[in-house]
Amino acid sequence: MKLTPEQIEENLACYKQAMETGNLNGIQYYDDIRDEWGYKAITDTFHPTSVYRRKPTPTLRPWKPEEVPLGATIRLRGGPLWMGTITGRDSTSVCVATTWFPYGELKEIGEHTLDPWAVIANGTARWIPCGVEDGR
Repeated sequence: MKLTPEQIEENLACYKQAMETGNLNGIQYYDDIRDEWGYKAITDTFHPTSVYRRKPTPTLRPWKPEEVPLGATIRLRGGPLWMGTITGRDSTSVCVATTWFPYGELKEIGEHTLDPWAVIANGTARWIPCGVEDGR
């Protein structure tokens, strides 16, 4: 595989990171044998014809309409204040109880749980941001 100048530059940055840290954590490679555009964690050595990248930092993006977990319990981020249950969605917003929130706003202010009984019973619910992590 012939590498582009950008790929060579990124490979050099990965080599440098590995030399400075003494490990390969956080570096990924493209599996050209399987022709997969997914990246996998590397475990041993660098190969001169492989494409490497530093593992991207995941970023939170708003839900798409089909990703909204209908029936999930929503609260204000980091607090005990309840907003309600997700009861609907459309192309621009999510309905929590009877109030509609734009996807971007809900990502910024809310978090959700898929286990409302843990909230009611003993407060052990696992709260998750209202969005999807991209860039893994």
